[in-house]
Amino acid sequence: MDMATIPIESHASLRSRHDPVHGSLAVSVARAAGYGVAWGGAARLWMRYISEDPEFSVSGTGFIIAVPTIISLFSVLAKRSVKWRPVARRPSRGLAAFSTILLGVAAGSLMMPTLLLGGIAWANRRRLPKLLLLLIAALACVPIVAVVHEIPKGRMAFGFPAYLLLLATFIPVYARIYNPSGRGSAS
Repeated sequence: MDMATIPIESHASLRSRHDPVHGSLAVSVARAAGYGVAWGGAARLWMRYISEDPEFSVSGTGFIIAVPTIISLFSVLAKRSVKWRPVARRPSRGLAAFSTILLGVAAGSLMMPTLLLGGIAWANRRRLPKLLLLLIAALACVPIVAVVHEIPKGRMAFGFPAYLLLLATFIPVYARIYNPSGRGSAS
């Protein structure tokens, strides 16, 4: 088969296959749930790694996995609601925004401001003035400094980059909640 006969997929078909909010509702929900479970599991493993005296409960682990799953599911709802009538769109977006408060419980309270501010900045990166984006980014970094001081020195080499990776991979979920239309950003 020569290169001229290889079919080229459209950008829309590629996006629908890899973006958890395009395609059928069942597929969107399954992808969002899988992403939330995977992210929550990675967060739990990170907590185990940085802890000097790890104590785990089934309920605590369940909560840590359930919260990002719920937030991820509601972010899909917010993204899909863009095409709905306002009477249905407002409650779905409100629920999505409210779901982010769940992350503010217990140890997640240190992560929440970074995700919230990072999500807002990411969602609006094309329409906010650069100076304002820098201010939001600086504020988003303040809680990171607090977390760095809690990571044991012997575990910093992996613990800190892993924490930054966790944040970077969940900020787009928050961005979908705070700007589900993607207007003004390169979503």
